[in-house]
Amino acid sequence: RFVGLGTLPMHAPDLAVDELKRCVNELGMAGVEIGTHINDMTLDDERLFPVFKTAAELGAAIFIHPWDMIGQGLMKKYWLPWLVSMPAETSMAICSLMLGGVFERLPDLKVCFAHGGGSFPG
Repeated sequence: RFVGLGTLPMHAPDLAVDELKRCVNELGMAGVEIGTHINDMTLDDERLFPVFKTAAELGAAIFIHPWDMIGQGLMKKYWLPWLVSMPAETSMAICSLMLGGVFERLPDLKVCFAHGGGSFPG
């Protein structure tokens, strides 16, 4: 069974909250997909918290996928951006949410990280 996910304008958290509500309430989507960071913000940035809070309240899932991988300029060979940067991006997102207290503040938040959680030790 396939389930649709929406995308959000995370650079504008107020608009992202509105779009999240529309995706779930009007379009019947199960959740949304976002990146591992938003411009210069890691996912524990307080400006993003209303988006996560709204997702928790709606019971919407958030699928987090790496993008704009760090260190690409140094890793042009051997498929290193995908072997090193993607897992590092995913680990950064996990640590930001965990160490930044987002999971503690929102215990009902449903989050899935791409690629088996990157290089985050389980």
